Amino acid sequence: MNNNDSSEDLVEKYGTYDPQLDLSSYRHPTLELLPESQRLWLSNVKTSYRNFELPLLLGTAPSIIVRDLYHHPNLLLAGTIASGKTQFIYNQIISWLYVFHPAELKFIICRSKSVDYNSIAKIERHFLSKLPGAEPAIAESGQVAKTINALLIECDQRLDLFTTAGVKTIKDYNNLFIHRKLNPADGHRFLSNIVLIMDDMQTFLDGDVTSSLISLTQRNLYTGIYFIAATSQIMSRSITPQLRANFSVRLAMRLMSQNESRKILDRVGAEKLNPPGELIFEQGDRLLTVKQPFVDYDVIQNVCDFVGSQRGYPNAYLLPITNVEEAIFFSDFDIYDRDPLFEESARLIVMHQQGSTSLIQRKLKLGYNRAGRIMDQLEGAGIVGSFEGSKAREVFYADEYALEQYLETINASNSLKLSNFTPPDNILHNGNSKIDKIVEQPEKLVQPESGKENIVIKSPIDSYHNGNDSRKAQLAIAIFILAIMLIIYLISGWEGVVNWLK
Repeated sequence: MNNNDSSEDLVEKYGTYDPQLDLSSYRHPTLELLPESQRLWLSNVKTSYRNFELPLLLGTAPSIIVRDLYHHPNLLLAGTIASGKTQFIYNQIISWLYVFHPAELKFIICRSKSVDYNSIAKIERHFLSKLPGAEPAIAESGQVAKTINALLIECDQRLDLFTTAGVKTIKDYNNLFIHRKLNPADGHRFLSNIVLIMDDMQTFLDGDVTSSLISLTQRNLYTGIYFIAATSQIMSRSITPQLRANFSVRLAMRLMSQNESRKILDRVGAEKLNPPGELIFEQGDRLLTVKQPFVDYDVIQNVCDFVGSQRGYPNAYLLPITNVEEAIFFSDFDIYDRDPLFEESARLIVMHQQGSTSLIQRKLKLGYNRAGRIMDQLEGAGIVGSFEGSKAREVFYADEYALEQYLETINASNSLKLSNFTPPDNILHNGNSKIDKIVEQPEKLVQPESGKENIVIKSPIDSYHNGNDSRKAQLAIAIFILAIMLIIYLISGWEGVVNWLK
């Protein structure tokens, strides 16, 4: 760093200092939180983990065995119910909490049972990642598809950053950023490792989720995005051969049959294990059996309480919004009627990570009413959360790079015809019938005086009233004709009616 740089130059190069994002005082959990019988293995684990990018604890007995997920980021664990799969995941999380700083690691946890991982929710503002506005932070069935799609966008954004920086891996990228060779003004930021955890994966799989997971497992190598999946139904048809083939690390706990063992390990052996906690995996050309430690749930709660009691970030790490049109449609946000300072205000809010009307008012020298209207537009656009009294609004974008991509999409949508926009089928309903169109094809009217085109948007309600008026007119004409025919019949009979019709 050049010591002659002015403060303005430093801000331009490295961005503003935000005390809300400074967790330099963060303390890792202490060994005293564990029973004395478990302190030795965790102490050995902490020492061993220093040599790995993202270490995975395979076993502690007969010795500590650790594998690095950096080169093989997708892991599949199979085992019967109560064989120890969830405990295996807890062991990884707890051991990572003892080693990593919140800036270095984030979890996305998808659970099938509401009783699992509640203690992990306590570290939301330190180690969890979620969709903007998602509650709770632990994803359940209705959130899983969108969460995976958001993670795919995150993966693509990281690959774009690698391309801009001229690197291929997150390790090289973060090394450049730490040594201040990348400018935050260009959208660069430190990239945390993100671990997607799916317990009972088969319960979340449908056509769309499976397709998204296949894409993720094909593209996440060296991006710092990892995937750990556990299943009790390795023979399930929902776990397709293509998806299973993308897991380069496969582990097994107790399984019911040799066929299941072959499905996960390509050889027998898992059917002979003793649950819970016994684990088998391939080491070279042979199978190795080890034992996972058992950490009592009370201990897990104590560790998470220790982390959660410390000052964390303002929010969990927010994943990108997956559907801009959907975010715009289900709000009062009008993309055609934005304040001229809308984008500048959005950048200001994201840069400071503070959803405050007074911040816009003070920095842009605006009146409170106009700043308030801009804040309402930011909420409608899905950039900040809803009003919560004196508390600052939640900011849904963690950095300016993600915001700029969103703003580009909003600007591009100005050129889209509203007639081609259809809301998601699974949200809007009218009784039992789905609304298929929001607006009909626009009619172009040419004014002879100016030659300019005006776009007239006809809503379904307009069409309904126009159709009713037309039907009423046709009914009145039919009644009038029948009345004339009746009069002629009474005077001249059927012959007169026929002659009249001719």
